[in-house]
Amino acid sequence: EAQVTMRDCWLNMPQSEYQYLTLVERSEMLRHYEEQDTAVVENRLSEQSRIDTLTTNYCRVILNKRTTLEMKLFAKDDGSQNICVVKTFSLPQLNSIVAIYNTDWKKQTSVFDESFSIEDFIDGENVVSEEDLEKLKMAYFPYLFNACLALEKDIITITPVVSYKEYLNDDISNLVKELIKEL
Repeated sequence: EAQVTMRDCWLNMPQSEYQYLTLVERSEMLRHYEEQDTAVVENRLSEQSRIDTLTTNYCRVILNKRTTLEMKLFAKDDGSQNICVVKTFSLPQLNSIVAIYNTDWKKQTSVFDESFSIEDFIDGENVVSEEDLEKLKMAYFPYLFNACLALEKDIITITPVVSYKEYLNDDISNLVKELIKEL
């Protein structure tokens, strides 16, 4: 199977992935980026979108003031590739949606759609009392996650996001620092 580049993925991305950027707008952004010009276009919501980073296997796009899109090509054992897509929203807390596609943009699996609980992020070295676990669950419910793709490596980092910052007192903040880890 022929290897594709992130440039190919960007141009072939279905409109459904981000409905506010047409193929014409995505092409224009790419042209500006490749010319080392400001790769900003006005999207269909009259907001500015721009390509921030583009390599052969990674892309980061600022879709608007509140939304970013990251895409990364991951090699599979059989030589084919998958596209990992991370959309991150900041409204006001960060929340990411992660999906995996093949290079024809057929969805392979949806990741992290409520498949984690706060217990998954507790460092296994720590013993947590039921009371402390309940406090952590309160701070993180509903479960929001921030996902980031690594530019240089085939890694995705998942971090839980505190849902209600007003719930964080010193006691809870210390629990978070002591117990919570990234995946």
